[in-house]
Amino acid sequence: MTPKLDKVDYSILAKIQNNAKITNLQLAETIGLSPASTLERVKRLETQGIIKSYHARLNRYKLALHVHFWLQVCLHNLTHESIQSFKQDIEQIPEVIACYQVTGETDFLLSVLSTDLISYQGILSSKLSEIKVIKSIRTMTVLSTLKETGIPIIPPHHSHSRS
Repeated sequence: MTPKLDKVDYSILAKIQNNAKITNLQLAETIGLSPASTLERVKRLETQGIIKSYHARLNRYKLALHVHFWLQVCLHNLTHESIQSFKQDIEQIPEVIACYQVTGETDFLLSVLSTDLISYQGILSSKLSEIKVIKSIRTMTVLSTLKETGIPIIPPHHSHSRS
């Protein structure tokens, strides 16, 4: 069941997603509520699981992670056991920063960061190729990032009836 949120809740979510280090006082001032009411709303959003956690957004280039790849992965078969085995193996590879099960010509889409092509080749040959349930991998190299944001914070539209 989707929790009922109002405009203030959406405003809180947008502000926190943009700056997780915002103080409760700063947040209260920007949304026009008292600090106590603001804190109560944030706690409710956390309890409802809408705010899952707080993170620092790191600059991958400053950490020498200069190349980003998207991998299309197909498994030999999509049994529950194969998927669980694949999931467990992928969780052990820190360079795989995201993994999505998808529909279409491929089974999974992986986002992988690496320092350079030689390092990626090592990940491919010594880590990914060792995963027995994988049938094939197609690699795409990201040339540039045109847009990268958090999730859209869009209040639902309410239908207006005419009198």
